[in-house]
Amino acid sequence: MSDTEKLKLIGNTSEPSIDIPVERLGAPGAQLFLQAVPLLIGRDVAREGVLTDKTRRQFVVSGRLSKDPSSVGRSRKIDGAFVRTDGDCYLKVPPLAARLRIDTPWGFFHVEPNAADELGLVEFECSATSPSEARWKFIEVVYSMLDHWSYAHNVAIFVATIRVLDVTHQSTYIAFCAPYRNQVLGDSANELFFEMKPIYSMYREAKNASSDFYRFLCLYKIMEGLLGTMQGNVFKQFNAAGVTPSKKRDIVPDDPHFPGDLKRYIGKSMKAFFDDVLTARFRDAVAHLRTSNGVLDVSSPAEIDRYAGLAFATDLCARVLINSHERLLTQLKECQHSE
Repeated sequence: MSDTEKLKLIGNTSEPSIDIPVERLGAPGAQLFLQAVPLLIGRDVAREGVLTDKTRRQFVVSGRLSKDPSSVGRSRKIDGAFVRTDGDCYLKVPPLAARLRIDTPWGFFHVEPNAADELGLVEFECSATSPSEARWKFIEVVYSMLDHWSYAHNVAIFVATIRVLDVTHQSTYIAFCAPYRNQVLGDSANELFFEMKPIYSMYREAKNASSDFYRFLCLYKIMEGLLGTMQGNVFKQFNAAGVTPSKKRDIVPDDPHFPGDLKRYIGKSMKAFFDDVLTARFRDAVAHLRTSNGVLDVSSPAEIDRYAGLAFATDLCARVLINSHERLLTQLKECQHSE
């Protein structure tokens, strides 16, 4: 999503924090961006073009490191004012080091420790034409070293939150995933189908995943099963019973956060979308680490954003297919009981 795509005012506040109803943050799992702009006396944000400025200027990008992949943690808050003591990591700075400068072939960045001398904050300065471009540069430079450290020291390293400060406009930009909502458990009508056990377990695996690449693969496998052998087995049972099932055509669902480059498939056949798009363009790339341009780099900012949107879209599709298959199983059960 670009910086200016579907901009919507969430609210105003004179405090350093704001309460935002979770319902206003989009569908759970959608990749979103918040931009906080200081409203100084006499300032006209629209006239200054704060949200649309494409001139090259300075940005400071900060990443909060964490042992936990969640961007909100137990507090359930999106924190854009984090400092080095808010982060943690399984890696520590060398003794007596107050700050580290890390040089890579793509640029350099600084790392600051928390109170326990663990890596807590990564900071990177660059020139860019937008907050999203600055964020992409941060990922290109910083993730290359974090990837190597993860291997070299056999540890997990999460960048829980990325904050982009526009030095010129003093605005702050944060990328995050729309949070899940609290839900009340349903009644006994919410039936658990034994045949769906592998599907339900794979779905929870997808929801618990911290990687959108892996999340996509889990959801893809759900779609593969429901569009293939599992659906075929159910139809065979209907045929054996001499019954024609009532089934609507499965189509790609709509959602405001559906990836822009895939919106043209909304309302089209789910099977065609699965075969022609998900399998040909994305599943094979993740499974074999190969794309039409070469090796798939899962630390590439372009691929990170692409698969974040794709995982969300595939989740929507998987839920449609799960619901459709449950309806078939309900019909089959009713047929078997009427015999």
